[in-house]
Amino acid sequence: WPFLLGAVGSYFLAFVPGVGVVVNGAGALAGWGDFRFQPSEVMKLAVVLFCADLISLRHRRIADPREVLYPMGLVMAVAAALCGLQKDFGSASICALVVLAMCFIAGVPRAQLGLVVGSLGSAAVFLFVASTTVRSRFGAFLDLEGTREFEGYQVWQSLLSVANGGLTGVGIGQGSGKWGYVPLAYSDFIFSTVAEEMGMIGTVAVLGGFGALVYIGVRVALGASDMIGSLVAGGIVAWLGIQALV
Repeated sequence: WPFLLGAVGSYFLAFVPGVGVVVNGAGALAGWGDFRFQPSEVMKLAVVLFCADLISLRHRRIADPREVLYPMGLVMAVAAALCGLQKDFGSASICALVVLAMCFIAGVPRAQLGLVVGSLGSAAVFLFVASTTVRSRFGAFLDLEGTREFEGYQVWQSLLSVANGGLTGVGIGQGSGKWGYVPLAYSDFIFSTVAEEMGMIGTVAVLGGFGALVYIGVRVALGASDMIGSLVAGGIVAWLGIQALV
């Protein structure tokens, strides 16, 4: 609980003038000077630890939604809502999917899992209808040819970088996309730089590395000596795997 409350509190730093940092309309960073951090990353870890602790204490009553599903659903809603307030919809979806994955790992009954999936689907539809930002991003993604000069510029440029890499890439450090053609090549779109400089071989290696990380994490979770250790390992694996997929 203290860690979870601390993670929630860190979100409000992003709204403090002089501390919060807005990038492309998303106030998802906080920091001072050259030091910056993303509160959502603290929240993801806090969500995993909270859910693991809750399930390990109440696993004998896993079928009772009041004991497990509802508290986890509340944490999911709070974490996703805080990310949404910062317009960080990627982190909001990751927090929600991590909680869903932990429900599955814990053995929550299928009917209850279906309720969670339905709720997430409804929330996604509502977000799409209510948010012009989300609609414009999806619209750009579906019509890159028509929006490549506007909303779809970054995705279009990233595809050009990927194509430029070919099979073996242009060489590490030799890519041109990162010099402003792909605006966020240093963060969200770093994969396009990897593809351009290391080619298809490098991208397969990166994806294979994530696959190996998930596989090893699952082995750790299965071999843990206690339930909370297994749940923490499983939750972190779900977090890293889902985030890499997104």
